[in-house]
Amino acid sequence: MDKAHAYNETDSKSYYLTPAAFFSGGERDRDPADTAKGVAGVLDRQGNLRAVKASGMRITLPNIPDVGVMRTRYPIAPVFSEGSPIWKELEALRDIVLDMKSYAKYLKSQPVMAEPPTAAPAHHDATDNSEKTDVQLEAPSTLVTSPSHPEPVGMHTHTIDLAEWEWELLTEGNEVLRALTSEDNGHSHSLQIRFDKDTGKIRIVGCDKKAECKDGHSAVLEREEDNIHAV
Repeated sequence: MDKAHAYNETDSKSYYLTPAAFFSGGERDRDPADTAKGVAGVLDRQGNLRAVKASGMRITLPNIPDVGVMRTRYPIAPVFSEGSPIWKELEALRDIVLDMKSYAKYLKSQPVMAEPPTAAPAHHDATDNSEKTDVQLEAPSTLVTSPSHPEPVGMHTHTIDLAEWEWELLTEGNEVLRALTSEDNGHSHSLQIRFDKDTGKIRIVGCDKKAECKDGHSAVLEREEDNIHAV
């Protein structure tokens, strides 16, 4: 280290300001990609040679006499991990778990919320065979839309698969449920459906962000098994 090879100024790439005597010992946790010199020579304003160390941020400072070794940088979560694939998958999983109704279509199998009852409740009148009570107790596996208008898309229908817990939300919680139909005739529909307690039917209250379906499907969804029996 001599004046001929010393820095005569500092900049962002050669930021040597800390007197070498401030530390005792070498750098800690040195990274192979770190290009900073252990000790560098810098000329002060009077042209005197000064032995200095890099003044940039370190994870761990070299030993300071009477103070010791200090760590000055720590990973900050979630900033430290948010770009990793694992973090993204955890965030997606959290969204699904906290709002299963909205994200049900992304699940490989529907969650089982509770075992179905094996016997009628004590207060249930076994002689009551009204159509409305029957519909409330039996959850359909598949619903089907009415046929569309023949023109311009061609006559077709769509099906909607409902899990038991979705049926319970509809019939017991009076919830508006979002459901994606099957893809038929080259397209599908995003529906908002609700259980009509007066008729015991599932009604479409929204289709592709509109009040009525542009293809002419009616507002009532039927059970697929009822359509099969009718045929």
